[in-house]
Amino acid sequence: DDHTCSHAVVAYRYDPSILVPYSEDSTGVAGYDELSTPVKLYPNPVTNTLFLEHENSPIELIVVYDITGKELMREDTFDNKCAINISALPNGAYTVKTVCREGNYINKFVKTEN
Repeated sequence: DDHTCSHAVVAYRYDPSILVPYSEDSTGVAGYDELSTPVKLYPNPVTNTLFLEHENSPIELIVVYDITGKELMREDTFDNKCAINISALPNGAYTVKTVCREGNYINKFVKTEN
């Protein structure tokens, strides 16, 4: 026969220890961020006011970045619960860095229309 066939065999080992809990909500923004950081942010998606909360440590600084990493907003604060007005931002996905005494944390949120 003049036909040549190639076959590939792929083998893998299932290892449940490398799995990470991951839940995705309807926004496409994964709930994984909430599992990996003590800073909670809500609502997500958000239209005008984004709330950030840390149970154990005051939030000292909040920095919002666009998807390219460009800094768009910076707010100094000193409270465990903060609110920032993001109504001037265009719709899209953003990253927020929260600086606390015990460390820096990264979360993601989606800005939508009213």
